Amino acid sequence: MNRMLVIALALVLTLSLTACTATTGNGISNDDEENPASTPAYMPGGQRAGYLSGRLDPQGSVTRSEASAILHRFAENVAKGRQGWVQNDAGQWQYINTEGQAVTGWLTTPEGNKYWFDENGFQVCGKWVQIEDKWYYFDEDGKLAVNATIDGYKVGADGAWK
Repeated sequence: MNRMLVIALALVLTLSLTACTATTGNGISNDDEENPASTPAYMPGGQRAGYLSGRLDPQGSVTRSEASAILHRFAENVAKGRQGWVQNDAGQWQYINTEGQAVTGWLTTPEGNKYWFDENGFQVCGKWVQIEDKWYYFDEDGKLAVNATIDGYKVGADGAWK
């Protein structure tokens, strides 16, 4: 737990500095300010500028409320020892194991459903993924498709494209 406290404090300091220096010219951004320069820019598709694929860009801008929300969620997860499914603000899912780490690679639930998590621990949904020498399809909920035909391709009981 001491290690987690150190990580949390480091995160607080990092986010505090980011929130103050990565905003407008005076270095301070209040969400309710009527300053157009501090208003977040949106990119096509409704994503915030400073975010890449729904992930915070450390070189981008962040408001104090966003930093506070990130820190609050992190502290809540650490303090409560959260495990299991966790969804971020971008709608991406992770599965936190008993050591408090995001799962990467395969996860099989007690119900027998199989999921794949990328190298950053985010669940793969709605697409084909090549794992080693085989191709697998994960549906919109992230479950491995088995014994089905997807996009005209058949997948077997193991979920691999035949």
